[in-house]
Amino acid sequence: MYVHLDKELEIKQLRKKQVPKAHPMPDFSRPFVMERSVKPQTVPIEPKFTPAVCKRPSMFYLTMAV
Repeated sequence: MYVHLDKELEIKQLRKKQVPKAHPMPDFSRPFVMERSVKPQTVPIEPKFTPAVCKRPSMFYLTMAV
């Protein structure tokens, strides 16, 4: 039980010591230059919304009868 309280006190002290720091401003002295990508373009594929065709229709009818 005391170990748990000690850990909580340590955490509280660490949080009091921590000071939030701001991120440095980015360097805008050089203009940004766009470069073409070397990756190939994505080929679109149409989604298949229709149900898959049953390969063994006999099994389909057996399960429907039950």
